[in-house]
Amino acid sequence: MTIRQIYYQASVAGLVDKTEEGYNKVQGMLREFRLNGLVPWDAISDNTRCMRKPSTFSSPADAMRRWAVSYRKALWDSADAQVEVWIEKDALAGVVVDVTSEFDVPLMVARGYASLTPAARMRRGTLRRSSASSRPMPRSTLCSSPSRQHR
Repeated sequence: MTIRQIYYQASVAGLVDKTEEGYNKVQGMLREFRLNGLVPWDAISDNTRCMRKPSTFSSPADAMRRWAVSYRKALWDSADAQVEVWIEKDALAGVVVDVTSEFDVPLMVARGYASLTPAARMRRGTLRRSSASSRPMPRSTLCSSPSRQHR
């Protein structure tokens, strides 16, 4: 759960105002609760900050062992269509990712307005998959609410 999700729950319950001041109050209280051991560190997620590090191995044998453990069969290779799930809220990714992972479905978090960069990547990926196969590939559509359409 993210701080923002907790803030929204607190504001809906009438515990804080739905203002920046209300958000700051929730954020400050959660900080103190975590520092004092009242809320476990892993109870709050922050998916906006991640470390990027290349995969490295102690030896070629170590690399092969890790590869063998992480191997998963590509479930969609012979499918007539490809499925992707796009969601708006990053906070919902933790709720959805277990299901999308189980079925080998890519999950894209758009974070509000869909950026043209991932939308273009999605379209190029669809065209590549289509040209690499003799089967017709269904057209992909990026869906968003009418108020979020690009102009």
